[in-house]
Amino acid sequence: FSATLNIHNNTPGRWEESELFIMKETAERIWTAVQRARAEAGLKEFTQKLEQQVEERTADLQESKEILQSVFDASLHAIILFETVRNDRGAITDYKVLLNNAVTIKWNGRSLVGKLYGEEFPHIRQYGIFGAYNKVMETGEPMTMEVLYEGEGFRNWFMISAVRYGENKLVATAEDITERKKAEEEVQKNLTVLKQAEDIAAIGSWEYHVSTGRFNWSDGMYRLFDLPVGSLVQPDVYLHHA
Repeated sequence: FSATLNIHNNTPGRWEESELFIMKETAERIWTAVQRARAEAGLKEFTQKLEQQVEERTADLQESKEILQSVFDASLHAIILFETVRNDRGAITDYKVLLNNAVTIKWNGRSLVGKLYGEEFPHIRQYGIFGAYNKVMETGEPMTMEVLYEGEGFRNWFMISAVRYGENKLVATAEDITERKKAEEEVQKNLTVLKQAEDIAAIGSWEYHVSTGRFNWSDGMYRLFDLPVGSLVQPDVYLHHA
């Protein structure tokens, strides 16, 4: 059952064909108008629901993005979320920056969002960073590398890590390890100077860790005591020879 149209006449009699035609035409037009009104109302309701869903989804995405950005900004290391850029053959030609954190912005003096990483930092190809990113995308295996990067205003040592995120995204982190590398180089230089001094003066040096009982000898000590370099020594060995 859909609807009825009732026509009343206070005078008894048969309806004329013309009157029946008008009644039928009126009923059909009214019914068409009702259907159209229902359709428009349904469309309006659907549109409103769709708009509400889009707004809610957009708000959720924005909230998720803000949460992710907050996590990124809390890190002491530079973090960038990339999206791969591919050519017609599917080969990766560059990486587009989708998100970068506060450390990245501080290092570069600007946000890189929307930029092509290879265009902003062309030396990533020279130092193997671009190839390492591509390998992560191809194999899905995370990677970590240390590199001395010289270019675009940098001359720093970086420890770079990268992991694939989904099918076409990559998250990369970078830690500035320049000071650590300088310290390591200084230690190595001091050890070299010490070794040279021992060779010239025919002396040796040692250290004993009381808490662990570990006894470390330099090459000069081994020569003085005529022992194979690298052989295990204990305090009693030193006492015996002394």
